[in-house]
Amino acid sequence: MVTPFQITGSGVAWRNTSFAARTSSGLRFVTMMLMRHRLFTTMLALASLPACLFAGRANAATRPAPATPAYRIPLDSLGYRPVTSVMLLREGYAHNTLDFIDNDHVLLTFAAHKLVPRDQDDVEGDQARLIEAVVVHLPDGAVLRQAEWRVHDQARYLWPLTHGRFMLRIRNELFFVDPMRPHATMHRHSMLKPDGELVAVQVSPDGATVMVQTTPKRHIGDDPTQPLDHPPVQVSFYRVTDDDHPQLRPFASTHVDRAIVVPFTSRGLLDVVKEDRQHWGFNFHPFSGGTIELAGLTSTCRPEAEFVSESTFIATGCRGMDDRRLLSGFDLLAQANWVFTTDDPPLWAALSSASGDSGRFAFRNAQAPSTTSSQEEDPSDRHTQTVRVYEFQGGVEMLRIPVTPAQRAGLNFDLSPDGQRVAVLQERSLEVYNLPALSAENRREQTREQEAVEKIALPQTANIKLKSADNPDSSRRAEP
Repeated sequence: MVTPFQITGSGVAWRNTSFAARTSSGLRFVTMMLMRHRLFTTMLALASLPACLFAGRANAATRPAPATPAYRIPLDSLGYRPVTSVMLLREGYAHNTLDFIDNDHVLLTFAAHKLVPRDQDDVEGDQARLIEAVVVHLPDGAVLRQAEWRVHDQARYLWPLTHGRFMLRIRNELFFVDPMRPHATMHRHSMLKPDGELVAVQVSPDGATVMVQTTPKRHIGDDPTQPLDHPPVQVSFYRVTDDDHPQLRPFASTHVDRAIVVPFTSRGLLDVVKEDRQHWGFNFHPFSGGTIELAGLTSTCRPEAEFVSESTFIATGCRGMDDRRLLSGFDLLAQANWVFTTDDPPLWAALSSASGDSGRFAFRNAQAPSTTSSQEEDPSDRHTQTVRVYEFQGGVEMLRIPVTPAQRAGLNFDLSPDGQRVAVLQERSLEVYNLPALSAENRREQTREQEAVEKIALPQTANIKLKSADNPDSSRRAEP
């Protein structure tokens, strides 16, 4: 039985070693400590270092040159324009999505600015809107295909799956969408209509496994605008069948007391283990059974982890009482690859990783407005957002892109499957930036990690157990 929130191992053994970590002002040494046979990473002697080392004053050697888009595609002709800034900053609101289908096509979706006709299936409490879906060819911006979807709330509605295909949520049902097929609805068909009410959806990095969280259905007379009083949440895992008519095949299920965010891949689950006050470990629990003890992180707050690929993940943590955060990279070979301080706190942090396991990821965060900002100003104008593209093996920042307008949902940027393009929604345009190919050395290391993960079996069924109470202070919320 897989028990992803069970502490394993015994004994205490400390061992110190060092490696170079990247900060915004150059290379600083990192101490790695092994506790309970676990490797930990931490910034060395932080208290004794001058504050300017972490003040975000990057020099030319470590910060990339100002980003210039390879090309810009105006979107006005498609009817795209951001909604009001207040809406873009609202929690749980998804106005648009931007995803690469392959290296030369993107799928752009956005809320259409048009009257929504009444429908006989509308129910009390609906917030119906029309979503325009457009397939755009790069670099010429040619529109290859369009569709219109009617959704019934303001939450997230689209997730990428394998092979440039997608999963669409309409009310309480999940649909398969293939935007490259010549069909009026992009070959949409139903994949899952659960018995309960959908409260959260997550997809693995490779797009082959889906986690769905549901609560019991409401009864006649219940107020649809009011949440149920602490209903049990069923967590179910599904495989996406690899055929011409993909479906969701269930293979694992459990219950928790509230909706949670779970870092997982198609092969297993990751949990955070508190070793002591400042030492946190990561354990990977394959769906096939057992526990793989990974490296850990020294942090003054509980780390939050998210997979970049099927074999690598990043974690954010805290450094002392400072509100600056640590960003660190790990893999399933129990290696701690790098750790550094970010320039600003990860407010509304969002991650995008190339579906082709390219060895790169993009990280976007926002910075809150200063206390001197005028109350009359546009809220989005007082928030700044930046997309940073990193090469995973060395934690090297390759690209830094300021994004306007600020959006709370992390759905306005994406990496191409080969990791050599990043697309960003900028005002009323689509900007595309080019990146160099991955180095031969990094490609070899990436292949080694992938080969190790492929040895982990994909079982037909799995027994899992989750405990939402293990992460009461997490700032992330399950969506939609």
